[in-house]
Amino acid sequence: MNTPQIYDIVLMLIGLNDNGFQGKTNIQKNIYLLEKMLSPEKIEFPCRFRPYFYGPFSREVSNALDLLRDTRLLQVSETVYAKGDPFDVTQTSYHLTPMGIVAFDSVKDEYPDFFSLFNVAFDKIKGTHCHEKTKIISAAAKIELILSAEGGPLTQESIKQKAQQLGWTLDGDGIKAAVKVLLDTGLAKKPD
Repeated sequence: MNTPQIYDIVLMLIGLNDNGFQGKTNIQKNIYLLEKMLSPEKIEFPCRFRPYFYGPFSREVSNALDLLRDTRLLQVSETVYAKGDPFDVTQTSYHLTPMGIVAFDSVKDEYPDFFSLFNVAFDKIKGTHCHEKTKIISAAAKIELILSAEGGPLTQESIKQKAQQLGWTLDGDGIKAAVKVLLDTGLAKKPD
């Protein structure tokens, strides 16, 4: 099966979400979880994730968002929620432009097998109702990365400690919500 370029994958993700996406973090974490969900199918995404401030981060995904914006396939808008010193608190929205919708349809047609698997996996994430909740989807991606690195089940306290070593803060409620996402998407299993 042919794997699309990362900008095609990002285009698919945004196109499949009726309301577009709020924030780069949501896009990064959804792509990360989708890659993990599709890895049993031997599908490798053309990007690499590494631990970063808000969880797994891919420079390739970030560059793809910039490319899609620069080629006018994405409409990007920022809302300032609070003026700050030295930085404002903003939320960035990503939506397909009319040209982006045409490109989305073209990518679906060019990679039908990949698109079908990708769509099913994203439907599982959407079924958790957390794909647009930055805190939960980010915690799920962080925990998945920790579990993958450790190679097995961990206690809530162990997850907190490993997260802290990576500079991340995870609270008990966040861990519970994130673990539910991982269980519901098949990325984690309850120990026997």
